[in-house]
Amino acid sequence: MITTDVDLVDDKGFSFYDMLNAVKYHTVHVTHNDLDGVGCIVANRMISDVNDVADYVVCDSKNYENVLFALGASTYARNIRRLYITDLPLKEQCIRALKFSSLPSGSIYIYDHHETKHETRADLIKLTGGHGPTIKSELLGKATCATELFYYANLSPSRGASDATREFVTAVTLHDTFRWKTEPGLLSDLAYKLNLGFIGLNDTKRFVDLVVGALCDNINKFELPDELIGMASREDANIKRFTLSDDMLYRHNFDGYKCILIDMGKYARLGSYIASDVLEANPDVDFVLYTQGENVQFRGHGKIDLGEYIRRFNGGGHFNAAGCSIEGFKDYIARKTA
Repeated sequence: MITTDVDLVDDKGFSFYDMLNAVKYHTVHVTHNDLDGVGCIVANRMISDVNDVADYVVCDSKNYENVLFALGASTYARNIRRLYITDLPLKEQCIRALKFSSLPSGSIYIYDHHETKHETRADLIKLTGGHGPTIKSELLGKATCATELFYYANLSPSRGASDATREFVTAVTLHDTFRWKTEPGLLSDLAYKLNLGFIGLNDTKRFVDLVVGALCDNINKFELPDELIGMASREDANIKRFTLSDDMLYRHNFDGYKCILIDMGKYARLGSYIASDVLEANPDVDFVLYTQGENVQFRGHGKIDLGEYIRRFNGGGHFNAAGCSIEGFKDYIARKTA
């Protein structure tokens, strides 16, 4: 079962509690709602033992803290034998809630690549019962992602690893780390189309079912399902159709850095691609930023460590890509102008 963002909150609170009360496989997987987070679900499906299939909760970067807090406070937590948390940072309040929950000792497993967003490693080691969290920004000397970390840490001897699943994991990694732009090739092209298909489909459960079906149908090669190919073609056309005009770009000098605020309107879902084009056309700026839902996204091209810089907004991320909540951004502005 996959519980998505819209299922998490209603007028009576978290329907998430109902899911916990009916845990079937004693494994819960809480993950981010982007391609990397959902890629962890696919990896889990493909490499886990049949009797260790998980129930899934897909969160955005705003409500995941509420989900983890609810999980930690729930009396149903004692039913869970294993809790996977992937592609999500753990802040102090989350750690406190989970630490004093009824989750069995050693049942929490953390896989993430946002090193700047987490609390101290010592706190996370205590939380995970000694086996320790898997939080790395690089694997074998290259930028990595949560899907890749989860995949290689949890390969099941009874299921093995197919070539198709490895190709899927590589495609997710190439996209999430932006290596698809610097390492051209067939898998980089696949990474580009895979994410556009994910964005265009906008249906987590359908995406997981399509990809898992494709990986099971052909274990030798990952072939993008026709439905995702169609969605990717549509979104690619939208990117090409989108034309930036001067009234959509706002130049600022912020904290001593040159930046451009991009007004993308309804095309914000394609923000990372449009931001990349703006950076290429404006090599003098240090970074660009744009709003996406209730978050502010920052994109750079090597002039500033955005993952470190954005911590002042209570956010985090990578060297050239990071994000924070709109509230965190506004709070920082208010403090600067006070």
